[in-house]
Amino acid sequence: MSTHTQHIRPNRLTDKELEQHIRRTLLQLESILMEMNHSWNKPKSHAIMATLREQLIETSESLNAATDVWEYRQITMR
Repeated sequence: MSTHTQHIRPNRLTDKELEQHIRRTLLQLESILMEMNHSWNKPKSHAIMATLREQLIETSESLNAATDVWEYRQITMR
């Protein structure tokens, strides 16, 4: 599974690029969660789950940063 998040600086993206990045990140989160659900009770899944947890944390942080930028832009446009 290749959902490794690229290190993107959301404040350097245009509004359209930022929206696309948020959508892609949400899809990545969905994919990671589906894989975690699939691997949950499988034998020898400890290593897989540890990798998926790391991906989940990294992707969540990316989404958080992007939505912070989006929110800031929405507030400053008022």
